[in-house]
Amino acid sequence: MKRLIIYIVLLCSSQILMGQDARLSHSFLWKTYYNPAYTAADNLIEVDAGAQISYTQKNTIFTNQHVATTFPFKIKDSEWGTGIKAYNDRQGGGLYSETGVSIPVSIRSQIHENTFLQFGFEPDLYNNRIDRNKMVFGDQIDDYYGIINDHSSALSEFNNESVWALDLSLGIFGRSMIGKNDYEKPIFLEYGVSAFHVLGSNSKSFFGEGGNQIFNKNLYYRRFCGHLELLHPIGKKKFIPLYISAYGQYQYQAGMNDIQLGCYTTHKTIGFIGCGFKLENHPNVTLGNVMIHIGWNNILSQTTLMRIAYTFEMPLTQGNVIETSIHSLSIHFFIDANNQHNRFKCKWPSKIKALSW
Repeated sequence: MKRLIIYIVLLCSSQILMGQDARLSHSFLWKTYYNPAYTAADNLIEVDAGAQISYTQKNTIFTNQHVATTFPFKIKDSEWGTGIKAYNDRQGGGLYSETGVSIPVSIRSQIHENTFLQFGFEPDLYNNRIDRNKMVFGDQIDDYYGIINDHSSALSEFNNESVWALDLSLGIFGRSMIGKNDYEKPIFLEYGVSAFHVLGSNSKSFFGEGGNQIFNKNLYYRRFCGHLELLHPIGKKKFIPLYISAYGQYQYQAGMNDIQLGCYTTHKTIGFIGCGFKLENHPNVTLGNVMIHIGWNNILSQTTLMRIAYTFEMPLTQGNVIETSIHSLSIHFFIDANNQHNRFKCKWPSKIKALSW
């Protein structure tokens, strides 16, 4: 009976682990993670790398590492974007880990003189692993001596330590210049929707057969995202190199949803500072977190801008702050390969990221 209970608990927990994607705290800097259609939207070569560490009250560490590089290109008169992204997510101190590699592709359509849309798709390859050595079962524990057995008969229930899956993500991203209103620089509105894991429902597990057959159904539940951001210059007749941005993001996956709301101010040569709020709704549980965003810009050359960003996220619920906090650190490089020094004078200037040009 005890073995049956352990089996059921593990089975349920594995479904929970495989059902959710990582949430990044400074989402406005990782738009390609949330929408493949954002790829090369600023007509810049971008190189991004970051890590996020989450601490829980159970002293369990969750870590995420992300890297990405994207660039624009043209096919005749059409503007395209592509690149490669990869991430590794370790949960439960390494008990469970997942690695994903994807190739985003976007194509731009000029809808109006002041509006363009980009359509994106992204083939994905996932690998999920579970470390049996970090598991402890009831038949390994003695009431008096503690853990005495290296092996458990329950481990025979696992058919796979590694599970593979192919997948597909889709998205639409748009940017509109909604006027200047006597401002020297334009006002931008950005918006987008995306869907991830569109190939199928969550049907694979470490207990099932054929876990290494990558053409089986998708490993995850579908995830849907929506993003909206307003970028507004500060200063009218004499331009002050400041932009203020207000953003909102909504995500839904497997009965769980979260909303991020925030704002930040960017100076072209100094960096940015801002704050945010995240509300997460889980079955029968609602969590609220506050976020503080800070960033530093460094102009490496006339065509290259480097940005280092950090976000501190803290829950509003009671508990030890250190044991329940989330820390995100990332570095971003933006390269103007076309050497367009006055990008804001172009038809489709890059917004905050390229203020130095």
